[in-house]
Amino acid sequence: MRKKNLFKRCILGALSMALLVPVVGAVSPPVVVQAEDISQLPEPTDEWAAANGWVKEGFDYVKSEGTLLYRLKYTTTYWEMQENSENWHWFISVEAIDPYATTGKVVIPSSVDGYPVLSIARYAFKNAPISEVVISEGVQEVGLAAFEGCKSLQSVSLPNSLLFLDQASFSQTGLKDITIPSSVKAVGTDALYYVSNSITFEGNAPEVLYADDGSLSVYGDVVVNCYSNTTGWDQFSLYRLTDQGWVTSTDINIIQNGEPPVVEATSVSVSPASVTLDEGGSATVTATVEPSDATDKTITWASADPSIATVSNGVITGVKAGSTTVTATCGNASASVAVTVTAETEPDPEEPGTDPGEPTPDPEPGVTLPYTDVTPDAWYYDTVADVYEKGLMTGMDATTFAPVETLARAQFAIILYRMESEPDIAFEATFKDVTDGQWYTDAILWAADASVVTGYSNGNFGPADKINREQMATMMFRYANAKGLDTSQRADFSSYPDASSVSDYARDAMSWCVANGIISGDNGRLNPQGETARAVCATIISRFYNAYDLQ
Repeated sequence: MRKKNLFKRCILGALSMALLVPVVGAVSPPVVVQAEDISQLPEPTDEWAAANGWVKEGFDYVKSEGTLLYRLKYTTTYWEMQENSENWHWFISVEAIDPYATTGKVVIPSSVDGYPVLSIARYAFKNAPISEVVISEGVQEVGLAAFEGCKSLQSVSLPNSLLFLDQASFSQTGLKDITIPSSVKAVGTDALYYVSNSITFEGNAPEVLYADDGSLSVYGDVVVNCYSNTTGWDQFSLYRLTDQGWVTSTDINIIQNGEPPVVEATSVSVSPASVTLDEGGSATVTATVEPSDATDKTITWASADPSIATVSNGVITGVKAGSTTVTATCGNASASVAVTVTAETEPDPEEPGTDPGEPTPDPEPGVTLPYTDVTPDAWYYDTVADVYEKGLMTGMDATTFAPVETLARAQFAIILYRMESEPDIAFEATFKDVTDGQWYTDAILWAADASVVTGYSNGNFGPADKINREQMATMMFRYANAKGLDTSQRADFSSYPDASSVSDYARDAMSWCVANGIISGDNGRLNPQGETARAVCATIISRFYNAYDLQ
């Protein structure tokens, strides 16, 4: 292979780390970010980060969701470095937590918690056994060797916002065909090496970086296509590996008759087609556009009644009890999701497997809540007051409890840790994503030592992952066993319509919770995979504490 000029890239990358400094005067981030507002995005606060599941790491913030790790940082993208831009701003880069454990389809979102995803990090998915990549509109660059060596990769959808494919970004993959959108301004010389059938450029010839003669490295008989109404191709060259070795050529296939034909979206399908949520709970819906080669597969999401449920990039969040629809639209095609939002209620004597008794006593007289968002007429007032009085749950700040916000795994570990009177814990590297000195470190390490939590198979705990109802049941069950409490009680919950949805590992714990009136159903359902709002958590924890008269 030819010598590549990577010196400028290395210097710029080093400078970006050496000069990284935080912005002074932070304010809370906006809920929705428009592309033109990127340079004006505020610095996140530690309070905002904790509430949204982000962990401080140096000057950055990191958050894991599923198999993906998001890094929120204040700097420029690598493309902006190439352009010598001084436009520093907050943005997110994405990578796999463990590339070797990342399989199947990977979807890169356009934003997370109000900040834009602009970059796929260097080496982000290198050698991952993935088969399909969908990169959402808004992403601007694919980093150095981001998908290099992904031998199972068969399909890639690139957004019209993409500006830069870095060196080896899609090198040595299983791709046979790839289409490069007209927005792309530059590619690394080896970015598309080993694509075996066709490379089609929809726009003008991009700049080829890191090659002395500015030519694009390609493999074998791959056909490189461009369109007759685009420019720059008369100066574009290929460096092709043939049976006779490396050969420089200009054999670009020109497709006549102007721009590529527009393929309209004919249908949109959504999965699942209906969701049921608690207030504050959320669920992700996937939309699929047909045909797969539609020119524009951009999905627009809309809620018919945002006062009941909101939607952002397919993530539906319950606001208040009621029913509405969420619609996914692409061009003239659309599909709808039926959304039902319910509130956690006191046990119903008619509900199967519940105790209509009084599992949670009223708080002691004189308890006054400081929270302006928990009113005395709220169904959860007594249980919030109970856990507040016992010191098990605190507010997001001095006057805000945030009853409908969902709870993270780390936050629930802290509640149990407080129940155990917060014993001293020496740091031990138990989970890859739990480092020393974090606000949740002691609680998670105590929970692991007590066998209350076990973490994921990839070695992570997922502190920021939203906890669901069956995970909560399992952690309480393990905690009760660790304390030597009587956990022999069991209830037959098979009459719940979603009983079969309870995971095998959680069935004993869920049966125990139902038998003790700790979990009494969510609108007639167990909702085992449903995320848990803070008010619901307060109710469940209060029932658990008082069922065993823990002191």
